[in-house]
Amino acid sequence: MSQKTRNKSRTSFGATAPPFLDYLKDILRRYPDGGQILKELIQNADDALASEVVFIHDERSYRAESLWTGELGDCQGPALYAYNNAVFTEDDWERIQKAGRSGKINDPNKIGRFGIGFNSIYHITDVPSIFSSGHLGIMDPQEKIFGERNGGFLWSLDDKEHQQALLMMHDQFQPYRDIVSVVGKQEWSTIIEDQYFSGTLFRFPLRNKASEISDNLYDSDKVFELFDSFIADADLSLLFLKSVSSVSLIHISQDGTINTKLEIKSSEPTEVLLKQKDESDVEGLTRIKLITLNSKDQKK
Repeated sequence: MSQKTRNKSRTSFGATAPPFLDYLKDILRRYPDGGQILKELIQNADDALASEVVFIHDERSYRAESLWTGELGDCQGPALYAYNNAVFTEDDWERIQKAGRSGKINDPNKIGRFGIGFNSIYHITDVPSIFSSGHLGIMDPQEKIFGERNGGFLWSLDDKEHQQALLMMHDQFQPYRDIVSVVGKQEWSTIIEDQYFSGTLFRFPLRNKASEISDNLYDSDKVFELFDSFIADADLSLLFLKSVSSVSLIHISQDGTINTKLEIKSSEPTEVLLKQKDESDVEGLTRIKLITLNSKDQKK
Protein backbone atom coordinates (compact mmCIF):
# COMPACT_ATOMS: atom_id res chain seq x y z
CA MET A 1 0.00 0.00 0.00
CA SER A 2 1.44 3.37 -0.99
CA GLN A 3 1.82 6.25 1.46
CA LYS A 4 -0.85 8.16 -0.48
CA THR A 5 -3.29 5.24 -0.17
CA ARG A 6 -2.57 4.89 3.55
CA ASN A 7 -3.15 8.59 4.08
CA LYS A 8 -6.42 8.39 2.15
CA SER A 9 -7.63 5.46 4.25
CA ARG A 10 -6.90 7.42 7.42
CA THR A 11 -8.76 10.51 6.24
CA SER A 12 -11.74 8.84 4.55
CA PHE A 13 -14.82 9.54 6.62
CA GLY A 14 -18.57 9.60 6.15
CA ALA A 15 -21.80 7.80 6.88
CA THR A 16 -22.40 4.70 4.78
CA ALA A 17 -25.76 3.48 3.59
CA PRO A 18 -26.98 0.21 5.12
CA PRO A 19 -27.60 -2.76 2.83
CA PHE A 20 -30.90 -2.18 1.05
CA LEU A 21 -32.54 -5.28 2.57
CA ASP A 22 -31.70 -4.07 6.09
CA TYR A 23 -33.12 -0.69 5.13
CA LEU A 24 -36.37 -2.30 3.93
CA LYS A 25 -36.73 -4.36 7.11
CA ASP A 26 -36.39 -1.21 9.19
CA ILE A 27 -39.07 0.53 7.13
CA LEU A 28 -41.45 -2.41 7.59
CA ARG A 29 -40.93 -2.23 11.34
CA ARG A 30 -41.83 1.46 11.35
CA TYR A 31 -44.66 1.46 8.79
CA PRO A 32 -47.54 -0.79 9.87
CA ASP A 33 -49.23 -3.39 7.71
CA GLY A 34 -52.89 -2.73 6.91
CA GLY A 35 -55.08 -0.15 5.18
CA GLN A 36 -52.35 2.49 5.43
CA ILE A 37 -50.61 0.74 2.50
CA LEU A 38 -53.54 1.57 0.21
CA LYS A 39 -53.59 5.15 1.48
CA GLU A 40 -49.90 5.55 0.59
CA LEU A 41 -50.62 4.38 -2.95
CA ILE A 42 -53.59 6.75 -3.22
CA GLN A 43 -51.40 9.64 -2.06
CA ASN A 44 -48.80 8.75 -4.71
CA ALA A 45 -51.55 8.79 -7.35
CA ASP A 46 -52.79 12.15 -6.08
CA ASP A 47 -49.26 13.56 -6.31
CA ALA A 48 -49.23 12.42 -9.94
CA LEU A 49 -52.51 14.31 -10.56
CA ALA A 50 -54.52 11.12 -11.16
CA SER A 51 -58.29 11.36 -10.77
CA GLU A 52 -59.05 7.63 -10.49
CA VAL A 53 -57.54 4.83 -8.38
CA VAL A 54 -58.56 1.16 -8.55
CA PHE A 55 -57.29 -1.66 -6.32
CA ILE A 56 -57.76 -5.20 -7.61
CA HIS A 57 -57.38 -8.38 -5.59
CA ASP A 58 -56.91 -11.11 -8.21
CA GLU A 59 -56.99 -14.67 -6.84
CA ARG A 60 -56.15 -16.28 -10.18
CA SER A 61 -52.90 -18.14 -10.83
CA TYR A 62 -51.28 -18.05 -14.27
CA ARG A 63 -49.30 -20.54 -16.31
CA ALA A 64 -45.54 -20.40 -15.93
CA GLU A 65 -44.16 -21.85 -19.15
CA SER A 66 -43.37 -18.93 -21.48
CA LEU A 67 -41.48 -16.70 -19.04
CA TRP A 68 -38.58 -14.26 -19.43
CA THR A 69 -36.76 -16.35 -16.82
CA GLY A 70 -37.89 -19.40 -14.88
CA GLU A 71 -37.27 -17.64 -11.57
CA LEU A 72 -40.33 -15.47 -12.27
CA GLY A 73 -42.59 -18.50 -11.95
CA ASP A 74 -43.21 -17.80 -8.27
CA CYS A 75 -44.75 -14.45 -9.26
CA GLN A 76 -47.54 -16.00 -11.34
CA GLY A 77 -49.90 -16.54 -8.42
CA PRO A 78 -52.53 -14.32 -6.78
CA ALA A 79 -51.68 -10.63 -6.63
CA LEU A 80 -52.83 -7.21 -5.52
CA TYR A 81 -52.92 -4.52 -8.22
CA ALA A 82 -53.09 -0.74 -7.91
CA TYR A 83 -54.14 1.23 -10.99
CA ASN A 84 -54.39 4.98 -11.51
CA ASN A 85 -55.04 7.02 -14.65
CA ALA A 86 -51.87 9.15 -14.48
CA VAL A 87 -48.64 8.14 -16.22
CA PHE A 88 -45.03 7.84 -15.12
CA THR A 89 -42.61 10.49 -16.27
CA GLU A 90 -38.94 9.69 -16.81
CA ASP A 91 -38.29 11.37 -13.46
CA ASP A 92 -40.79 8.99 -11.84
CA TRP A 93 -38.96 5.98 -13.26
CA GLU A 94 -35.75 7.33 -11.74
CA ARG A 95 -37.36 8.29 -8.44
CA ILE A 96 -38.97 4.91 -7.76
CA GLN A 97 -35.54 3.27 -7.92
CA LYS A 98 -34.27 5.54 -5.12
CA ALA A 99 -36.14 4.08 -2.19
CA GLY A 100 -36.87 6.56 0.54
CA ARG A 101 -35.11 9.47 -1.12
CA SER A 102 -38.01 11.77 -1.82
CA GLY A 103 -37.81 14.11 -4.78
CA LYS A 104 -39.52 16.89 -2.84
CA ILE A 105 -36.42 19.10 -2.81
CA ASN A 106 -36.48 19.39 -6.58
CA ASP A 107 -40.23 19.07 -7.02
CA PRO A 108 -42.27 20.48 -4.13
CA ASN A 109 -45.50 19.51 -5.91
CA LYS A 110 -44.69 15.82 -5.40
CA ILE A 111 -43.87 15.73 -1.70
CA GLY A 112 -42.96 12.22 -0.61
CA ARG A 113 -43.79 10.62 -3.96
CA PHE A 114 -42.19 7.15 -3.88
CA GLY A 115 -40.59 8.02 -0.56
CA ILE A 116 -40.24 5.85 2.51
CA GLY A 117 -43.97 5.19 2.80
CA PHE A 118 -44.16 3.63 -0.66
CA ASN A 119 -41.89 0.83 0.54
CA SER A 120 -44.63 -0.38 2.89
CA ILE A 121 -45.80 -2.44 -0.11
CA TYR A 122 -43.03 -4.88 0.84
CA HIS A 123 -45.34 -6.04 3.64
CA ILE A 124 -47.23 -7.73 0.79
CA THR A 125 -44.70 -8.71 -1.85
CA ASP A 126 -41.05 -9.38 -2.60
CA VAL A 127 -41.27 -8.52 -6.30
CA PRO A 128 -43.33 -5.41 -7.14
CA SER A 129 -43.72 -4.37 -10.77
CA ILE A 130 -44.85 -1.22 -12.56
CA PHE A 131 -46.39 -0.77 -16.01
CA SER A 132 -46.76 2.82 -17.19
CA SER A 133 -46.11 5.11 -20.16
CA GLY A 134 -43.34 3.44 -22.18
CA HIS A 135 -42.00 0.82 -19.77
CA LEU A 136 -42.74 -2.25 -17.68
CA GLY A 137 -40.35 -2.77 -14.78
CA ILE A 138 -39.95 -5.53 -12.19
CA MET A 139 -38.07 -4.83 -8.95
CA ASP A 140 -36.18 -7.60 -7.15
CA PRO A 141 -34.42 -6.23 -4.05
CA GLN A 142 -33.16 -9.72 -3.12
CA GLU A 143 -31.38 -9.99 -6.50
CA LYS A 144 -32.52 -13.60 -6.92
CA ILE A 145 -34.32 -13.39 -10.26
CA PHE A 146 -32.16 -11.47 -12.72
CA GLY A 147 -28.76 -12.28 -11.24
CA GLU A 148 -26.47 -10.87 -8.60
CA ARG A 149 -26.26 -7.07 -8.54
CA ASN A 150 -29.36 -6.89 -10.72
CA GLY A 151 -32.17 -5.53 -8.59
CA GLY A 152 -34.72 -5.70 -11.38
CA PHE A 153 -35.38 -5.45 -15.10
CA LEU A 154 -37.01 -2.82 -17.34
CA TRP A 155 -38.77 -3.63 -20.61
CA SER A 156 -39.14 -0.68 -22.99
CA LEU A 157 -42.07 -0.56 -25.38
CA ASP A 158 -39.96 1.07 -28.08
CA ASP A 159 -37.36 -1.73 -28.04
CA LYS A 160 -37.93 -4.33 -30.80
CA GLU A 161 -36.70 -7.29 -28.74
CA HIS A 162 -38.80 -6.23 -25.77
CA GLN A 163 -41.85 -5.71 -28.00
CA GLN A 164 -41.52 -9.30 -29.21
CA ALA A 165 -41.29 -10.56 -25.64
CA LEU A 166 -44.30 -8.53 -24.53
CA LEU A 167 -46.37 -9.99 -27.39
CA MET A 168 -45.06 -13.56 -27.55
CA MET A 169 -44.35 -14.48 -23.90
CA HIS A 170 -48.02 -14.96 -23.14
CA ASP A 171 -47.67 -16.49 -19.68
CA GLN A 172 -45.25 -13.83 -18.46
CA PHE A 173 -47.43 -10.87 -19.36
CA GLN A 174 -50.94 -12.38 -19.22
CA PRO A 175 -51.58 -10.98 -15.71
CA TYR A 176 -50.94 -7.43 -16.95
CA ARG A 177 -52.91 -8.05 -20.14
CA ASP A 178 -55.97 -9.19 -18.18
CA ILE A 179 -55.97 -6.35 -15.66
CA VAL A 180 -55.29 -3.65 -18.27
CA SER A 181 -58.41 -4.79 -20.11
CA VAL A 182 -60.45 -4.39 -16.91
CA VAL A 183 -59.24 -1.02 -15.63
CA GLY A 184 -57.51 0.62 -18.57
CA LYS A 185 -60.02 -0.42 -21.24
CA GLN A 186 -57.08 -0.85 -23.63
CA GLU A 187 -56.07 -3.75 -25.85
CA TRP A 188 -52.62 -5.16 -25.13
CA SER A 189 -51.63 -5.37 -28.80
CA THR A 190 -52.63 -1.72 -29.31
CA ILE A 191 -50.55 -0.62 -26.33
CA ILE A 192 -47.49 -2.42 -27.68
CA GLU A 193 -48.07 -1.05 -31.18
CA ASP A 194 -48.49 2.50 -29.84
CA GLN A 195 -45.50 1.97 -27.51
CA TYR A 196 -47.44 3.66 -24.74
CA PHE A 197 -49.75 2.77 -21.84
CA SER A 198 -51.86 5.73 -20.73
CA GLY A 199 -52.08 4.80 -17.08
CA THR A 200 -50.07 3.28 -14.25
CA LEU A 201 -50.49 -0.30 -13.04
CA PHE A 202 -48.63 -1.71 -10.04
CA ARG A 203 -48.62 -5.47 -9.52
CA PHE A 204 -47.77 -6.99 -6.13
CA PRO A 205 -47.60 -10.82 -6.23
CA LEU A 206 -48.63 -12.03 -2.77
CA ARG A 207 -45.79 -13.39 -0.63
CA ASN A 208 -46.49 -17.08 0.01
CA LYS A 209 -43.24 -18.01 1.75
CA ALA A 210 -40.84 -16.25 4.10
CA SER A 211 -38.05 -14.26 2.46
CA GLU A 212 -35.06 -12.13 3.39
CA ILE A 213 -37.35 -9.11 3.25
CA SER A 214 -40.12 -10.39 5.52
CA ASP A 215 -41.71 -13.50 6.96
CA ASN A 216 -45.13 -11.85 6.67
CA LEU A 217 -47.19 -14.15 4.42
CA TYR A 218 -50.17 -12.85 2.44
CA ASP A 219 -53.14 -14.92 1.34
CA SER A 220 -56.65 -14.00 0.23
CA ASP A 221 -57.90 -13.62 3.79
CA LYS A 222 -55.20 -11.04 4.54
CA VAL A 223 -56.04 -9.06 1.41
CA PHE A 224 -59.70 -9.01 2.46
CA GLU A 225 -58.55 -7.74 5.88
CA LEU A 226 -56.51 -5.07 4.08
CA PHE A 227 -59.61 -4.01 2.13
CA ASP A 228 -61.81 -4.06 5.26
CA SER A 229 -59.30 -1.89 7.12
CA PHE A 230 -59.47 0.66 4.31
CA ILE A 231 -63.27 0.49 3.99
CA ALA A 232 -63.67 1.27 7.72
CA ASP A 233 -62.81 4.94 7.12
CA ALA A 234 -63.02 5.10 3.33
CA ASP A 235 -65.31 8.13 3.47
CA LEU A 236 -62.40 10.15 4.87
CA SER A 237 -59.85 8.97 2.32
CA LEU A 238 -60.83 11.48 -0.39
CA LEU A 239 -61.43 14.54 1.77
CA PHE A 240 -57.91 15.95 1.69
CA LEU A 241 -56.86 14.92 -1.81
CA LYS A 242 -56.42 17.49 -4.56
CA SER A 243 -56.82 15.33 -7.67
CA VAL A 244 -58.13 11.83 -6.88
CA SER A 245 -61.93 11.84 -6.88
CA SER A 246 -62.68 8.13 -7.31
CA VAL A 247 -61.41 4.99 -5.53
CA SER A 248 -62.65 1.45 -6.19
CA LEU A 249 -61.87 -1.93 -4.64
CA ILE A 250 -62.37 -4.93 -6.94
CA HIS A 251 -62.10 -8.67 -6.27
CA ILE A 252 -61.52 -11.24 -9.02
CA SER A 253 -62.17 -14.83 -7.94
CA GLN A 254 -60.28 -17.89 -9.15
CA ASP A 255 -62.91 -18.50 -11.83
CA GLY A 256 -62.59 -14.92 -13.13
CA THR A 257 -65.77 -13.49 -11.60
CA ILE A 258 -65.36 -9.75 -10.97
CA ASN A 259 -66.95 -8.15 -7.89
CA THR A 260 -66.80 -4.46 -7.05
CA LYS A 261 -66.39 -4.37 -3.26
CA LEU A 262 -66.35 -0.60 -2.89
CA GLU A 263 -66.76 2.50 -5.02
CA ILE A 264 -66.28 5.91 -3.47
CA LYS A 265 -66.42 9.25 -5.28
CA SER A 266 -66.04 12.85 -4.26
CA SER A 267 -67.43 15.93 -5.95
CA GLU A 268 -67.93 19.59 -5.20
CA PRO A 269 -71.49 20.94 -4.91
CA THR A 270 -72.71 22.66 -8.07
CA GLU A 271 -73.34 25.95 -6.28
CA VAL A 272 -69.73 25.97 -5.07
CA LEU A 273 -68.39 25.31 -8.56
CA LEU A 274 -70.43 28.17 -10.00
CA LYS A 275 -68.87 30.58 -7.54
CA GLN A 276 -65.33 29.58 -8.45
CA LYS A 277 -64.41 31.99 -11.22
CA ASP A 278 -60.70 31.22 -10.92
CA GLU A 279 -58.25 29.55 -8.56
CA SER A 280 -57.60 32.79 -6.69
CA ASP A 281 -61.22 32.80 -5.50
CA VAL A 282 -60.78 29.63 -3.45
CA GLU A 283 -57.10 29.51 -2.66
CA GLY A 284 -56.63 29.22 1.09
CA LEU A 285 -60.35 28.64 1.72
CA THR A 286 -62.01 25.49 3.02
CA ARG A 287 -63.20 23.29 0.15
CA ILE A 288 -66.53 21.48 0.40
CA LYS A 289 -66.80 17.94 -0.96
CA LEU A 290 -69.70 15.54 -1.38
CA ILE A 291 -68.70 11.92 -0.72
CA THR A 292 -70.68 9.10 -2.34
CA LEU A 293 -69.91 5.58 -1.12
CA ASN A 294 -71.23 2.27 -2.42
CA SER A 295 -69.92 -0.82 -0.64
CA LYS A 296 -72.41 -3.34 -1.98
CA ASP A 297 -70.86 -6.18 -4.04
CA GLN A 298 -71.59 -5.72 -7.73
CA LYS A 299 -70.85 -8.70 -9.98
CA LYS A 300 -69.72 -8.15 -13.56
